[in-house]
Amino acid sequence: MKIKIPTSLSDIRLEQFVLFNKLMKESQDENFIQLAMVTVFCDISVEDAKNIIANDFTEIAAEMLRLVKNIEGNPFEHTIAAFEL
Repeated sequence: MKIKIPTSLSDIRLEQFVLFNKLMKESQDENFIQLAMVTVFCDISVEDAKNIIANDFTEIAAEMLRLVKNIEGNPFEHTIAAFEL
């Protein structure tokens, strides 16, 4: 399986930010947040995300957090704090 991982904020569409923000309001569980980040920002299904090797999955989720942490007025500050980045 090939996954396109965003490398900059310009690779993430507004609709992806909106969906992720909506999902963030549903749960603050760390595993849920990681799954939401990878599925939404990499545009893959939950089923595909569950097939990613655990270390790779964690690395992808961490990269997604790095991308969003520098957004002005960051709506994901609590997520970043949860991952201690």
